Amino acid sequence: MSVTFDSLPAEVKRSSCTHLPQPDLLNVRLTTSELCNIATEFAFQSVSLLADEDAVETFVNISASDVLRKCVRHVTLDTTLEDYDYTANLDFDFPEEFLHALPEIQHFERLSSLLLCFSNFCSTEPNDGSFSFIDAPESEDFRFNMLSRLASALENPEFPVADLKAVSIHNLQNRNDPDQSRRSRFLSLLKRVEVLRLHIIRQYNDASPESDIYEPALYDFLNELPSIWLQPVSSSLTTLSLYQDDYWGWCPKFSGFQFESLKVLALGNFTFAHADHLNWTLGLGNTLHELYLDDCPILYAAMTYGPMGVDGFPTKEVMTRPQYSNAGIIQWTYDKRWSYYLTAFREGLPKLKVFSMGHGDWPRTRHSDEKEKPFIGYTVMESRELLCQYIFFDIGLGPTQWLLEKDDEPPMPDCEDTDHEALKELWKTVDARAKDRRQES
Repeated sequence: MSVTFDSLPAEVKRSSCTHLPQPDLLNVRLTTSELCNIATEFAFQSVSLLADEDAVETFVNISASDVLRKCVRHVTLDTTLEDYDYTANLDFDFPEEFLHALPEIQHFERLSSLLLCFSNFCSTEPNDGSFSFIDAPESEDFRFNMLSRLASALENPEFPVADLKAVSIHNLQNRNDPDQSRRSRFLSLLKRVEVLRLHIIRQYNDASPESDIYEPALYDFLNELPSIWLQPVSSSLTTLSLYQDDYWGWCPKFSGFQFESLKVLALGNFTFAHADHLNWTLGLGNTLHELYLDDCPILYAAMTYGPMGVDGFPTKEVMTRPQYSNAGIIQWTYDKRWSYYLTAFREGLPKLKVFSMGHGDWPRTRHSDEKEKPFIGYTVMESRELLCQYIFFDIGLGPTQWLLEKDDEPPMPDCEDTDHEALKELWKTVDARAKDRRQES
């Protein structure tokens, strides 16, 4: 007896549908009633609300359908306008239809993950010593209001979205909402999140990008990151991605935050330069299973304004005051190398089963003429030249103070062989742990 597709078990048909792109799934819906039901479930698992009239109409129609809205598991909200030059000071007419449609997200009762994408072009308000070179169409208030509107929709007690566990924000501007009541609405949403991915950007300054280092918001945001963004999820979070469009960790300072149940940590453009950075990572040793370092070098030396803070980090007070532009330059060095860090990871993270280091496919620039892909994280190219990198900081350079290649004094560390040997030992250890886990299961 010949076997036809119709005669296959339902489980096989469902498995087949998981491999089909949405256009094919929509076609499969037109075949038989059984396949229509199966394909519908997968075709509408992910939906998008874009700043486009047709996309808005589709989003609203799906949310109004008793059948289709129950299929939705993931929603992408993208505020960026196609074919609009964000740097040209043009009139910005954001479609009201998008704002009217946004509350319909509350009807996706089985929603489990959310991706919010802002424009990658932003500017700061001229207050608190901040300076702006151009007014971005998506102002700070626009972004704050969008977060607040989203939280209000998802926190509506009449339409509970109880399954939402993952939130990703692409192009989150490094400013926190000064309106406490508006900010608290979004933070209340975060309290039940288990997966949080943030891609942080700062204001766009094409004319003088080296001046960004003097922007107060750069320091304020990372100083507030633990209390505002991380504390609300400290007990529930299992996965955290923190990416920024320029190097961070040393200047501006971020010395870490501890979580009760964190299993996955991904960092982008993070600089390891202090004992606090290693201690933060090792402090996660009781729970951490996966660690991804995406363009995360060790800062081995710096020429910067002094004095440094008592904790060994550059301070906001020194780095943001104009009078320090003529201050004395001090040389700072850090003697720890990747062999030290990697050995510490191997010995101090006993549950680590995945370690990845290299260069991922995510946007690093503050502005691009092409529409950027939302960052995903965890996809890291591990070619040899991208492993165990070191970086140098020089406050007097432009357009960036950060150098991955350097010929003069102080020279780049000459320890490639010992670093890569330590990396091999770490990979060998985590691979063995992963194998043991698979055998146990």
